[in-house]
Amino acid sequence: FIHDAEEIRVGGIGHLAEFLAEVGPACRESYLPVLNEVPTQTSPRNWRLREVLAEQLPRLTQLFSAESAHSVLTPLCCDLLRDEVAQVRETTLLAIPSLLRRVSEGKGEWTIDVTERLRSFAEPGGPFQDRQTFVYICQAVAQAEQPDTLMAETQLLPQLLTIATDPVLSVRIALARRILSFPGWALQAPSLHGALEALRSDESGRVQAFLEPPAVP
Repeated sequence: FIHDAEEIRVGGIGHLAEFLAEVGPACRESYLPVLNEVPTQTSPRNWRLREVLAEQLPRLTQLFSAESAHSVLTPLCCDLLRDEVAQVRETTLLAIPSLLRRVSEGKGEWTIDVTERLRSFAEPGGPFQDRQTFVYICQAVAQAEQPDTLMAETQLLPQLLTIATDPVLSVRIALARRILSFPGWALQAPSLHGALEALRSDESGRVQAFLEPPAVP
């Protein structure tokens, strides 16, 4: 159905997780190529279809095996996190905690690979939008119901120390806007504590404004 009319594709993708939950593992795994086709075989203008797929990802990560979550869903999530439409990226963020949880049930090297892929968003030489997205990835992981605090503290949060001094102002603003919403255990991590101190020393008042306590009415 990936090549049908758009409304049919949106409806089909929108109920995909519900359908796959009712079929056996072998049949379920056969649909993996369909998931990969959505971003690559549809027009870039049809962002709504990609957003609907992103909405399905949290449940899909739990329906497929840890191996499939690593080999297929991880690259799919990374592609959608780099989508040109903000709504698609924001929706995909909700799947990252469940993706990490599912992959962690498999081989240890799979989790290492996923965190390396996520850290690639923080690379200084990449697009600045990627570094903004990395801030949001860290926030989503830290705010998960059952976060892997050790993984976050050692594999993801340290990159925020570099982002706190990023040469692009909008990247530093992205971190300043979000950092105080991180849970207490994350704010106590040395890297995030250092990032907060760097932001408080930022030369831009626009950065510091997000770190000021709200005014008492």
